[in-house]
Amino acid sequence: MSSDAAFRDAVGKLRGALARTEKTNPQYNEIVAAQPEVLARYQALFSPDGISSLTAEEFRSFLLFRNNRHWWFPLFNVSKTLADMELLRNALLILVDEERPIEERLDQLLPPTGKPMVPYLNRAIITAILLIVRPDTYGVWNSTSENGLKSLGLFPEFAPKASFSERYRLFNEVLQSLAQAIGIDLWSLDSLHWAIISEETDADEGEPSDEPAASCIPIVLGEVQFRLESYLHQFMRDNWESIDLGQEWDLLQEDGETVGFEYKAGNIGYVDLLAKHKTAPRWLVIELKRDQSSDVTVGQILRYMGWVQENLADAGDSVEGLIVARSGDEKIRYALRFTNNVGLRLYEIEFRLVEPNEGKT
Repeated sequence: MSSDAAFRDAVGKLRGALARTEKTNPQYNEIVAAQPEVLARYQALFSPDGISSLTAEEFRSFLLFRNNRHWWFPLFNVSKTLADMELLRNALLILVDEERPIEERLDQLLPPTGKPMVPYLNRAIITAILLIVRPDTYGVWNSTSENGLKSLGLFPEFAPKASFSERYRLFNEVLQSLAQAIGIDLWSLDSLHWAIISEETDADEGEPSDEPAASCIPIVLGEVQFRLESYLHQFMRDNWESIDLGQEWDLLQEDGETVGFEYKAGNIGYVDLLAKHKTAPRWLVIELKRDQSSDVTVGQILRYMGWVQENLADAGDSVEGLIVARSGDEKIRYALRFTNNVGLRLYEIEFRLVEPNEGKT
């Protein structure tokens, strides 16, 4: 398919997704409707005058979905971003200085070599602020929008070792072209990527389990029901540095952004969690066993491991797998018996109600 034909096909898919989403997804409509309020609040905050007096609490507030109404940003490393507020203010003043070329500004914040100017001030946060400041010019590059373009077959091809600024220029050109062709703004396009990814993720859940659903145990308190399994994935991401895996492995990062969560493995699906060893050339593919059969779970993790080996790992890197489940069973045990590079971890959840004075003397 030619590039023009691929673009027309992508525009058709997005228009169809937009029509479905506007009719069936109230959260999308709420996000789109919130744009004027969010821009009014945060354009002032990220103006040069606002940045000059920016506080840590104000910046942290922007990272919360309930305030920005659009993005979820992980907060487990935000203390490192806020540790030097003068450095952060200087970085943000560089970012919003429209008298300088965007490539020059981004090269200063995310240098082609070396560490980001401010720890964990990554591409997702940087480009979200750019959209807030200039919503008609800059689109957002985060794992969701990247996966969206990959799903559409429009993810740009980059020169080897291209800087983030060079890659963002090409990435943003695609976003601008799509938004113009569909007739929506860049804020709405970013939300539409999320809607498409949600559809794909739902379709990738696999076959239903033929085993007892022990991995989805409801806790009922009055009329409130918590399905623990649905929160395990996010819990591991949000608390990665506090669990034992985080002592040896880092979730995959690109341009300062943690992307090893629902990582898109080409056209074969989404890796639940993808990590790299802190010191050794090793990759770890983590698959959570949800309400699906053991055979499906083992097949998925082997498929993802093969994709990582072929598309991400360097020569000499090892790729390992880890299945995380509520309980083991004979099918998984037999399947993994002769698969030396795939392990199994079982998780436990403790829930207690205690008296207010319990444990106090």
